[in-house]
Amino acid sequence: MKYIKELKGRKKGENIALKCKICKEKTFTATATLIYHYRSHAGRLAVWQNHTIQMSLALEKQGLMHVC
Repeated sequence: MKYIKELKGRKKGENIALKCKICKEKTFTATATLIYHYRSHAGRLAVWQNHTIQMSLALEKQGLMHVC
């Protein structure tokens, strides 16, 4: 979200490189496309966090882990 705010906060006509600061290898020609790309990263993070929570709860249920 930080990177999206940076993009939205830039001045019109400001010439900056439109590169993903997360995966670093992707370059974009339009701000909107880079914002969409950043949102895809956020979606993957949410899925990963949900998976991690589910795995932790399953391990706790089996007595293999204690979740605080």
